[in-house]
Amino acid sequence: MFGRRLPSEKLSVMRIGTRNVRTLNEVDKLENLKKEMKKLNLDITEVSAADKWPENNDFCIRDYRMINTAGKGG
Repeated sequence: MFGRRLPSEKLSVMRIGTRNVRTLNEVDKLENLKKEMKKLNLDITEVSAADKWPENNDFCIRDYRMINTAGKGG
């Protein structure tokens, strides 16, 4: 039936959060963000930083993937 979940189907939940920060360039700011994501059990966090990173980049830190598209051309 349309719109009904079978008893055998598991519901998948993804937790998404947003944060406004002044900077991520200071010592331990990125580490604090990761701790907060873990504490709140967030899968995805959108970050708006006052000081934009100068270029687009995509990198991993342990179990976290950071994607920045705020640079030129982003």
